[in-house]
Amino acid sequence: MVRELFGFENAGHVAALELTGMGGQHPLEDVEKLQGATLTPHGVCRRNDESPHRHPTCHDARHCSNQEWSMKNLRILVVDDHELVRKGVRTLLRSKAGWEVVGEAVNGREAVTKAVQLQPDVVILDIGMPEMNGLEATPLILRAAPQSAVLIHTMDDSEPLAQTALKAGARGYVLKSAGGRDLLAAVEALSEHSTFPLPG
Repeated sequence: MVRELFGFENAGHVAALELTGMGGQHPLEDVEKLQGATLTPHGVCRRNDESPHRHPTCHDARHCSNQEWSMKNLRILVVDDHELVRKGVRTLLRSKAGWEVVGEAVNGREAVTKAVQLQPDVVILDIGMPEMNGLEATPLILRAAPQSAVLIHTMDDSEPLAQTALKAGARGYVLKSAGGRDLLAAVEALSEHSTFPLPG
């Protein structure tokens, strides 16, 4: 399942993913521990007085360079009734600097409760789950946490189902069989207030 889901022989290989926009590979480290880093609403920039400012979104223009600029902090809730899938998704997401899995849920009902408690930025949500499925949970999650963006993560490549999910309020729809790179791209798109629809 993990091999099919993430396209790696071993789930641990996700730690070696090359991070987009970082100019190379980046170690798995808590952004708060980046030496001399400054946390901004848009991400983390390392202080380096010799580096010219190249990112107008950074609040501290004196200390920002291309290679030291990381993705903005992102709080993510992972919802799936399969523990192996949750573990694989969690490992993959943690390979991105500034991304934090703040909670997990095993069904839609628990996802709504966790959304109220945690107020995540992105909710990665399976469809087929016990008690309450992802389509039923989506509008309730958005009501409980209006700032959250819902990303459907499923094995079902049905176009009608994808359209139903988007009409329910989901902003993205990514297949588990598509691999880890698509999941990362989808989360990144939602973090930038964009969408990630099922390819036509």
